[in-house]
Amino acid sequence: MLSKVKKVLIILTVTGLIWQFSFGKVQTASAAEKTGGTEEEILDVKDDAGIDEDEDSEANLPVIEDVVPEPSLPEVKGVQPQNSERPKNSVDPQPQEIPSSLPIIINPGDVIINELMWMGSSVSTADEWIEFKNRTDNDIPLDGWQITKISAGTEQLMLTIPAGESILSHSRFLIANGNSYAGGDSQLDIEPDIWNTAVDLSDTNLQIKIYQGDYSDPTNLIDTAGGGGNPLAGINTSTEKYSMERNSTHGDGTLVANWHTANKAVNFDAASTIEKGTPKAINSQTPNFILVMSNKAIYKNGNTVIITATLNQNNYQVTADFSLLDDQYASGYETVVNNNNTYTITYTISNSNNLTDANNVVIQVTADDEINSPPVTNSSLMVDLDNTPPGVPQKLRVTTGEGFVYLSWDAVLDLDFDHFNIYKSGSDYSRIGETTLTEYQDVDVIGGKTYYYQITAVDKAGNESSVAKISATPPIIIIAPEVIIRRPQVVQPQIAAAVVEKEPVKEIEEAPEEEPGEVKGEEAEEEEVPTNWPLIIGIALAVLVVVFWVYYWYVSWKESKTKTRKRK
Repeated sequence: MLSKVKKVLIILTVTGLIWQFSFGKVQTASAAEKTGGTEEEILDVKDDAGIDEDEDSEANLPVIEDVVPEPSLPEVKGVQPQNSERPKNSVDPQPQEIPSSLPIIINPGDVIINELMWMGSSVSTADEWIEFKNRTDNDIPLDGWQITKISAGTEQLMLTIPAGESILSHSRFLIANGNSYAGGDSQLDIEPDIWNTAVDLSDTNLQIKIYQGDYSDPTNLIDTAGGGGNPLAGINTSTEKYSMERNSTHGDGTLVANWHTANKAVNFDAASTIEKGTPKAINSQTPNFILVMSNKAIYKNGNTVIITATLNQNNYQVTADFSLLDDQYASGYETVVNNNNTYTITYTISNSNNLTDANNVVIQVTADDEINSPPVTNSSLMVDLDNTPPGVPQKLRVTTGEGFVYLSWDAVLDLDFDHFNIYKSGSDYSRIGETTLTEYQDVDVIGGKTYYYQITAVDKAGNESSVAKISATPPIIIIAPEVIIRRPQVVQPQIAAAVVEKEPVKEIEEAPEEEPGEVKGEEAEEEEVPTNWPLIIGIALAVLVVVFWVYYWYVSWKESKTKTRKRK
């Protein structure tokens, strides 16, 4: 009996050990699958952590998290990390000195030769002078600048500007022949910036150049005046000594198109009678109208007239005369704005204007130089004055329908017709639209409500005709109620079907954003834990082993006791 029980116990024990070993392998493989590692890696972690391989508790399995290495910045030579300590005996870098002012860069055309009195004056042929003009916003030093001329067909140095000289921004610099001005043989009434006897301007081979430094270096060239032959502008007769002036758009100084002859006298002696020029003043150029236009062709009282005049220079005084358009006009009532070479003249016609309608009314535009002296140039444009409104729209008709009112009328015959205005009554008439057609549809209406309309015609001057009136009542739309007919339904026997309740779809919450630099492992998803049958069977086997061992020891004890009694 005992031998049989003993065999059963051995079999159960061996079976339990085999099952426990297999179950431990399954658990290890499951942990490896969840953590992304291999079975061997899990076993190595267990050994390192001192976990007994025979223990079957999942709590003993290590939790393996994804480890993200901290980003490291590339090493840059010569740059010390912010958190590192400065080495001892280190020396702070000395700040670099910043210059208080940067050198002025001068480009060709920044300073130009603006005027040449190449013929002298009535008192001396040596009464010659050169005028520079600074076109920049900066003062420019002229120390060491050189001026050359053409002599015997070759370029030669005329003079070098001494140290300490400069030309202010947007100003002029005058260099005159020293013998004439200092000796009193000059018609100039203004002191030159420099007088030098070397100033010599040819009447037949005129070409003057200025250099920012040594003239032997062509890269120092700043400007050129003249083509090397006869002067490009100016007059030299016994009764006329007129200088050669640069145009406001200076252009290439070797071309005749960029020069003109002076036509006014500024800064000359009172005794001067035949000289014209503008030393150290704005050049005198005959005003030339390039374009004159108005914002409209037809005007009425109360309209604003806007005239745009484009001229060849921006230093003129420009006016316009509106007296033929408005009897209330007086000189100076208009406003003038100068934007470069474009002048905008604005004037509003008086509502009390008594002039009758007229076509081709002349508006004269005048331009003269800055100091209001000759030359003066006139231009003009013609407009119409129209204070007569167009005819009233005739044969106004109306058609109504579901949600709309349709208006139509006959065309007006006025030649200056522009458009029709449509008005509609509310608490008061208000304009709801305009059209150039003879029809209009209003869709902002309610059925059964009466609306009142007015139609007017408007001409190009803005005159509006008297009104044409009409009313309209769009129809009320009656919508029949919906009739629902219910019929008896035959109830068919039905077999009760099992109702399968669906679990509500759970919304997946978005994972919270991790703080920068924080590394976290993957959070275990909450899943339904399946029944662990291997564990249950293992426990059952263990219980059976214990029971049979207890039973074995109990039987053994019984048999031993029986044998003892028999011996006695």
